[in-house]
Formats: sequence, C-alpha cells, structure tokens
Amino acid sequence: MMWGFGGYGVLWMLLFWGSIALLIAWAVQRSSNGPEVSPYRRAEQILAERYVQGEIELAEYDARSAELARSR
Repeated sequence: MMWGFGGYGVLWMLLFWGSIALLIAWAVQRSSNGPEVSPYRRAEQILAERYVQGEIELAEYDARSAELARSR
C-alpha cells in the first residue's frame, strides 16, 4: 500500500514532527540558560572587580592573574 510521497509518507511525517520537537526543546533549553561564560573568564572578571573595588592590592591582583593564566 502506498501512503504518499512514494511510500515514504510516514517517514517524512516522523522526520517533520521529530524536527519540530527538537527545535522546541532547543529553544526552551536556550532560553532557560543565560549566556555561558567560561569559568576562567568569570574568575578573571571577579578578580578585576575586586581590584577595582579596592579589595585587593596590585601585587595580589598580578599574582592571582598569573596563576589563572598558568592554570588554563
């Protein structure tokens, strides 16, 4: 029995609805997470914020920044 599209109608229907489901899942996952920042980049940002706010001195900032660069 031919079901349309040369006998591949069911296959095309499954591919279509599977693609729609994947697209929806991707959109939901994408919208629930903020932009991802690497742990090293976030650590550098926190370090810079602490230096600007005066919580740490330049020597400590340089030492910790160098340590972050080595641990990459």
